[in-house]
Amino acid sequence: METWEEVELHRPKVPSIEGYIRPAGAPEQYDITREQYHQFMLGKPTRYSVELRNFLMGLGVVSFCLAEFAFTIYKLRPDDLGWVDEERQRASEAKARIEAKIAKATEAEKAS
Repeated sequence: METWEEVELHRPKVPSIEGYIRPAGAPEQYDITREQYHQFMLGKPTRYSVELRNFLMGLGVVSFCLAEFAFTIYKLRPDDLGWVDEERQRASEAKARIEAKIAKATEAEKAS
């Protein structure tokens, strides 16, 4: 027996509706009132699905976090950028001092 034949033998089959007989006590769908239908379905269906509510809640939380992040960046921005030039000046002065010390040390090594 081939593999596909064995698979077909064990594949679940859907029952056919050819021999279906409607139960004797089953009401017709148009004979049931709306209240009876809701009683059978255990209440009225919700207006919005759970998936939509979860998506909107997640979207709201992510939007709030991004807004807080942007607001924090906005509030913490510097008033002026003059301090950048001052830091560059200090860095260049420190670099000049270090280079002078290195040059002095190399001259001392050459002299000795």
